[in-house]
Amino acid sequence: MLDGVATREQMFQLFSRHKDTPGIDPLSGTPYSAEWFEINASEYHFMLDLLPPLFMRTGMFGMSEYKAGNVTSVFFAIRIWGRERWFHGFCDLTDRQSPDKMRAAIIAHETGASDSMTRAEKLGRSGT
Repeated sequence: MLDGVATREQMFQLFSRHKDTPGIDPLSGTPYSAEWFEINASEYHFMLDLLPPLFMRTGMFGMSEYKAGNVTSVFFAIRIWGRERWFHGFCDLTDRQSPDKMRAAIIAHETGASDSMTRAEKLGRSGT
């Protein structure tokens, strides 16, 4: 969605990036679901202090104000390669595991983890 770390201004622009997209119903939440981007620690803490969270778990919280439909903002604090980083993602909470799936997808993307290896590459990597 965004290459690099979003500033506060960019973060708020990204929150509404689909509002004028032709042919997309922004009220459904569908165009936002599964999108994520990196933010600064200050934006993470700003959003945590803005409204009471809908839920809090270790390293993540969900906004109590929904974007649309069952989609809400979820904020993540994730340690990657020994460095704390912060992310925002839109999760469709009709799937209660969507925040955990989003976290896993962010980690996979940021660490270069991939299931695109062939069987031979996987076998070669495991030493067999």
